[in-house]
Amino acid sequence: MECVSLNTLLEKHRDTLGDTITVLSIDCEGCEEEVLKDFAWDKFTVLTIIVERSEDCDATNKVMHLIEDKGFIAVNWETSDVIFVHPSVMDH
Repeated sequence: MECVSLNTLLEKHRDTLGDTITVLSIDCEGCEEEVLKDFAWDKFTVLTIIVERSEDCDATNKVMHLIEDKGFIAVNWETSDVIFVHPSVMDH
């Protein structure tokens, strides 16, 4: 199976999808931090991010801090998924 990065996939379909991602759900069994660190934050606007909580609390905390450092607000962290929204969503 051929794998491509999230950035490559989004760039390939940019003409159809545009620059705004309404919901970005990441569930890749432990590589969430790597995906988010490499994400092209300067090229795409993300409104909502859903990330699966890891059994490794340190890994989950790193991911949460990475997303919060981008300005997102955690609105649900009590389930198996953590949901973050961009502040612009909170204004509506």
